[in-house]
Amino acid sequence: MYLNFVPILPVPGCAPQENPPVLQPGQVLPAQLTTGANGNPWLHLAGHTYTASGETPTGSGRFWVQVQTVEPNKIQVKLLPSGCKPDFDIKLLFESLGLQPNNETKSVVQQLLRQRLPLSRELIQQFVSSAKDMPAEDRPVFWACRAFLQSLTLKDEPEKVDAALKYLLRRPEGAPEGQKAINQTWPLYPDQEVVRVLTLQTGQNEGEAFIISRYRDQKGQSEDKQLQSLVIRLSTTVWGQVWIQLSIQGRNLAANIVAEDSSFLSLAQAAEAELKNRFQAIGWELKALTTAKQKIGSIAELVEPRGPENYRSLDTLV
Repeated sequence: MYLNFVPILPVPGCAPQENPPVLQPGQVLPAQLTTGANGNPWLHLAGHTYTASGETPTGSGRFWVQVQTVEPNKIQVKLLPSGCKPDFDIKLLFESLGLQPNNETKSVVQQLLRQRLPLSRELIQQFVSSAKDMPAEDRPVFWACRAFLQSLTLKDEPEKVDAALKYLLRRPEGAPEGQKAINQTWPLYPDQEVVRVLTLQTGQNEGEAFIISRYRDQKGQSEDKQLQSLVIRLSTTVWGQVWIQLSIQGRNLAANIVAEDSSFLSLAQAAEAELKNRFQAIGWELKALTTAKQKIGSIAELVEPRGPENYRSLDTLV
């Protein structure tokens, strides 16, 4: 097995020096309220911290806000008046965006929320329109890829986005330029996942290795030196698509294997004890191995940054 396209991994200087997100009125996005050293409330919004004034809740918490106005020295936001619960009111969310919920808009919003992206009526309509000529069964993975690319600094470069989209979806016209675009871009916000790609080929089988770390600092463009996870996609002649995801914490590993062919999953389950022994021999401990029969169309379906999940009432200036 050999690696292809290795030279297009990131090189010093390829990342932007600073790329603060530009908020627009009407957007809905996650936020968090904390208390600063001086006792004043701070609002963490789109990777930045602001001093908050106006009506603020007691204590700290996570919630979703809607941008009202944006001025050079002031951003006015309002939180959706929904309870602080995981199953937030989807009807309220759509009302705030001026949209009617249906299968397509709900699917798009789900993908945008997975990437913790600011929601806007225009962005959702753009996603829906971009897939109008596509079979319904192909749209969810397409929107997952679009949402992932929307979370990166290349989102405003249409040619790179198009190349990266074709690569992620493994379209016949996909080319190394798409892989290069992904490997030389960065997340828009801190604490998102950085994905770097290597192509694998061996005989008639091919695949990819996705190296995933955590994006920490916007100004320094720093990634965690500690690998967060490693995802391997294999396209085999016998078992079809196989995805192997290794989550890494210290010297401990958790493996999740996803495939469409249940016979491969049976082999993986039977090999668990031997795999644990082999990992232990090289200084690692395989804590858990899980399997699932499922069709995964793209790495974008496995990438999900951390972030707030709930709504809470608030009307504040930041």
